[in-house]
Amino acid sequence: MIDKILSFVEQMGKMALENQHKIVFEKSVFQNEGVDGNITEVDITISNAFQAFVTQNFGNLDYAIIDEESNDQNTIEKLGTKKYVFIIDPIDGTMTYANKYPFWAISIGVFKNGKPFVGAAYAPGLDLLVWADETKAYFRENGKVSEITKLSDASPIVLEYHDSKKLLIRDNFNDKIQGLRLSSQVVSAMYVAIGRAYGYYYKSAIWDIAGIMPVLDKVGVKIQGYDDGVEIDLRTAFGQNVRAEKFYIVSIQKYFDYLKSVTDIPTSYT
Repeated sequence: MIDKILSFVEQMGKMALENQHKIVFEKSVFQNEGVDGNITEVDITISNAFQAFVTQNFGNLDYAIIDEESNDQNTIEKLGTKKYVFIIDPIDGTMTYANKYPFWAISIGVFKNGKPFVGAAYAPGLDLLVWADETKAYFRENGKVSEITKLSDASPIVLEYHDSKKLLIRDNFNDKIQGLRLSSQVVSAMYVAIGRAYGYYYKSAIWDIAGIMPVLDKVGVKIQGYDDGVEIDLRTAFGQNVRAEKFYIVSIQKYFDYLKSVTDIPTSYT
């Protein structure tokens, strides 16, 4: 299964990257009415291709699809009613994609009996591919494939930390740690999975974490509630719109307390 998924994300990633090169920069910035039409077209193209891909390759399975761009009803109940659930984010990081930055990714996660099974996330602009089969996790960068083992340490970087409306940096955030906001939850998760960051803060849709969850499971990265440290429970974490109902910290256990200590969340966002 994972080999076919990898082939699909690489094919779609190449197409999306080629299309990104064609974007007219002056027309790609966000406006009230949305983004440049080329971006929407790429999202929909990948979404439609994925629907056909799953039907062709896994049509004999008891399955459902959760897709950010699909008109089909996306509900968390699918994880409990179907043996296999395929979850795709066609392009995560639309703003960076639209403005020709490399921080965007295609993400596909497969859940089996409600639990992460296999998954892949591909950032073509970074030439970075991260994936997990049923037993191990890997990443490929600049053509070199490496297995990702259990993480014991990470680079002193905090990702997705400075959204002024949602996360407020406390005074004890100091020059020992570098903060970055990549505008892509998937790319942030990819970097955490390979040890390039302490962690990041997550409160988004299930497709922003699904593709990387099978990887995180295998390398010891946890998704824990910002408020209580309890690991995410897929049955209760997401509302009917399949978006997380509270903040989570994505990191190895070693950094959880630190990542909590350097931020405050305004009451309106808890």
